[in-house]
Amino acid sequence: KADIFPAALEKHVVIPVASLIDGSGITGYVMVLVDRQPERRKIKILTVNDYGIVVQEGLYPGEKLIGEGAQYIKAGSRIKVNAPGQ
Repeated sequence: KADIFPAALEKHVVIPVASLIDGSGITGYVMVLVDRQPERRKIKILTVNDYGIVVQEGLYPGEKLIGEGAQYIKAGSRIKVNAPGQ
């Protein structure tokens, strides 16, 4: 019998699959909102599971991810942020 313990638990951001604009292999692109402006961001994908895409690099907790329609937004576009349910 062997007990295996990970050296450290890593926390990763999980995003909806629909928010991925483009991707190939372990690299993908998403749109995030930075100072009310859309920014195309390169991410490194760790894995995909039942909850979504597990991001290894490029996106951090608390950042505002543009999900719906992100593939139609260009850098520099004007964005109106609606409250949930609007």
